[in-house]
Parts: sequence; structure tokens; C-alpha cells
Amino acid sequence: AKTIQVGFLAMNKKGEYGAYALQTGFTYSVKSNTVQKVFAADHVY
Repeated sequence: AKTIQVGFLAMNKKGEYGAYALQTGFTYSVKSNTVQKVFAADHVY
């Protein structure tokens, strides 16, 4: 079983965002004037 989780979050000056993780189960939240949501990051495994 894999025991280490690594997540990468990115946002640019335009407000575009994204995330990627080593394993499933990594979530991140975004709150702005137009979005208030929790996302599941794409993942390798």
C-alpha cells in the first residue's frame, strides 16, 4: 500500500487554478467572487 501523499497546487495571476496529486483522495477548495467549491485533484494512482 502507498503511504505517502504529495499534492501540488497552482494559481496564476489571472486566477486560474489547478491541482495534481500522487494518490487519489487529495481535495482542495476554491473561494472567489464566482466560485465556492471543493475539487478532487487529478492523480497518478
